[in-house]
Amino acid sequence: MGNQIEGVKQMMRTFCATERPGVQVHIWSFTENARSCFVCTSKPNLTNVELLEYVANLKLSRPIDHPLEVAHGDDAPENVTAAVAQLALNFDHTDNVLAFIITDAPPIIVPLVKGGKGKMNSFGYKLVGFWIRTFFQFE
Repeated sequence: MGNQIEGVKQMMRTFCATERPGVQVHIWSFTENARSCFVCTSKPNLTNVELLEYVANLKLSRPIDHPLEVAHGDDAPENVTAAVAQLALNFDHTDNVLAFIITDAPPIIVPLVKGGKGKMNSFGYKLVGFWIRTFFQFE
């Protein structure tokens, strides 16, 4: 996951090099251990400088909002539903949200149709009163 975290840091440095009035970026990190899932969020309305400071403090296996926790999973399927559920609880159906979920392992997917073969690459579900459409890129 270290490479993915460094990729996010690099992407944010590039993104924040240009001011984008009306566009707000929120960074949500997700990690887990055997006891719990940790979804950590940047504060709303951060300036580009503040956002870069937040991103610079992201560390492998250390949830930024829980600095005393060591949270290192394995390369088993990820419980990204916890991260998406937390995201949905903080926005409503009038918000335009584009989320990138970056993991080092595939998500846990419960197929919508029984008996299907192969990997499902998209699904949708209703959460907190509005639909979330999720797409996954499999390598």
